[in-house]
Amino acid sequence: MSKAQSAKQKKAPPPTIVEWSVRGFSLLIIFSLIGYFLYGAFQAERKPEFLVEVKQDEIRQIGNRWVIPVDVSNKGTYDVHQLKIQARLKLPNGPEAYEAETSEVLLLGCDEKVSLEFSFAHDPLSHPFECQAVSYLLP
Repeated sequence: MSKAQSAKQKKAPPPTIVEWSVRGFSLLIIFSLIGYFLYGAFQAERKPEFLVEVKQDEIRQIGNRWVIPVDVSNKGTYDVHQLKIQARLKLPNGPEAYEAETSEVLLLGCDEKVSLEFSFAHDPLSHPFECQAVSYLLP
């Protein structure tokens, strides 16, 4: 046998632990990315839905004004821009007598919460109070 023939018959050494680790890590990354994209593709999209919570136990009077803290959450899957929240306090003067205040949130992401405070001249504990999202922009 010549040297050329004996070199052909030699087998390559088996992969080392480092080579197997690199292969396993690469496969893990590939399958993780595939799973992430499949999960995102089959997620149900929900339009922005706002949950407005008035913190009744934290209403306080500062000077001659009443401050009402409110938490606003976006339960949809879209971020919103320029969200306008309007708070209205019904007054006893008549059926359409309201004291209103509007606040704007520049950006509210999905599943995010923001705390706002509204200020009124009349006592919100003795008058009906409502708070709702009035308008918003989608990106």
